[in-house]
Amino acid sequence: MKRILSLLLIICCFVLHSTAQAPTLTSANTTPRVGETFQNQYAQTAGVDNKSGGANQTWDYSTL
Repeated sequence: MKRILSLLLIICCFVLHSTAQAPTLTSANTTPRVGETFQNQYAQTAGVDNKSGGANQTWDYSTL
């Protein structure tokens, strides 16, 4: 009986995992509507020390 319940639980987990879907982005739910506002912040990036990417790299954003 324990083996059957365990098997049933595993099957249920696989079924639930396979039916989960990511949200669909369409113009209906991502297009800005009249009256919506957005906050933007601009930064001067001339003094930012951005070295090449990769492991063990430290970027200095203290000038922002």
